Amino acid sequence: MPLNSCNECTITEVMCHRNSEVQVRFCRLTVTLAIFSTLVACRSSEPSGPPDSSTTARLLGDSTVAFGIAVGVNESGNVAGYFTKKGSGASRERAFFWSSSGGFRDLGTLGLTSENVRATGLNDSNEVVGYAGTRAFLWSSSQAMRDIGLPAGAISGGATAISNSGRVVGFWRATTLFSGRRAFAWSDIKGMQPLSVPAGFQDVVAYAINSRGQTVGDGCVSPCSVLTLPTRALIWEADGSSRALPTPPDVQFSTAKGIDDRGRVVGTVRFADGSTRAVLWSESGTLRELGMLAGTGASQAYAIGAGGHVVGESGLRPFIWTDATGMRDLDPPSVAVLPRVIGMAYGITRFGMAVGALARTPDSHLPAVFASPR
Repeated sequence: MPLNSCNECTITEVMCHRNSEVQVRFCRLTVTLAIFSTLVACRSSEPSGPPDSSTTARLLGDSTVAFGIAVGVNESGNVAGYFTKKGSGASRERAFFWSSSGGFRDLGTLGLTSENVRATGLNDSNEVVGYAGTRAFLWSSSQAMRDIGLPAGAISGGATAISNSGRVVGFWRATTLFSGRRAFAWSDIKGMQPLSVPAGFQDVVAYAINSRGQTVGDGCVSPCSVLTLPTRALIWEADGSSRALPTPPDVQFSTAKGIDDRGRVVGTVRFADGSTRAVLWSESGTLRELGMLAGTGASQAYAIGAGGHVVGESGLRPFIWTDATGMRDLDPPSVAVLPRVIGMAYGITRFGMAVGALARTPDSHLPAVFASPR
């Protein structure tokens, strides 16, 4: 049955499709990195939010960038992500940090020049985390990229987010099997430690952390398989306890991708009828659907800012959502070099600056910065 009431959900069975890394659905279309700057109710099948004709975009990077995704932005407006360069032999992904004063900066490779290197998050101190090949890394403007290590028995790992206190979360993989991932938290003092897992969960990944130490992610409910992916959204409290986030009975899968300092969580659920919707869990666990853009059939949420802005994608179009305006399209019609934009938004500040990716085929584009009113 569709969710047709705003009552608090108490069922904790099930979860949504997820990707173990930062989600990319462009199938290697040429992508433009983007920063969007913007000065639930019940489940609904009604599309929301027409395109905002005042949306603008600013290009990042330079003419050598062939493909890229901006995955995070901090309160200073600095951005992290990953990119590839044009030209033969330049297909490997590289992590970047961008600021208005310093421009576009390649963060290095840990010496693994033949491996992909992705930044996955950053904090307000301009510390960036991600992975280089099979290794989790930490980079800062004052210190070169460094390997933060792996526990004994782990064969690979990746960092996915970092809090303002420097606490890093992510996952390591202990085996080559599908169910081999384990969520971790890392700090300079304690090193890498596993996060607790509710009974019956395996293949667990942490995706985001807030300033209070709350962490969100997802895990596969045993028995896991590549075909069934019975995934459920998880939250870890600062005291280390963990639990599944509540979903209604007709939700088959769910995942949590972002959390703000109030404890509001955003992510995605998939219903038994096959519909996929961006959702927000309140501090108390009440689930709210955020809708979808006109002309699309699905939506996914990736991040929430301190101001309550939620960003994600709906039908391969980037959106921003607020309680006051609902879901709005971030397609930038003012950008002449991007006549037909598809994309996603991955990060958001308290003031509404969002970052993500845009693409069109078959030509290549530069990273971009987007702006639309509140």
